Amino acid sequence: MLDTIEIHRFSLLDEALQTYERRFGALPEWLDELSSGRALALLRQALGRGAPLNAADVLI
Repeated sequence: MLDTIEIHRFSLLDEALQTYERRFGALPEWLDELSSGRALALLRQALGRGAPLNAADVLI
């Protein structure tokens, strides 16, 4: 069951990454240094507010 949850999480992350790239262009270089859960949360935040990520978002 854990494998299913992790696979689902990664597919959500992949979808968010693709949506972000279509809307804003290249992903920030520092995004790959974050855990998948944190990256997904930040991507959703950026997509929800309609503005690309910046380094200060990591501090929130």
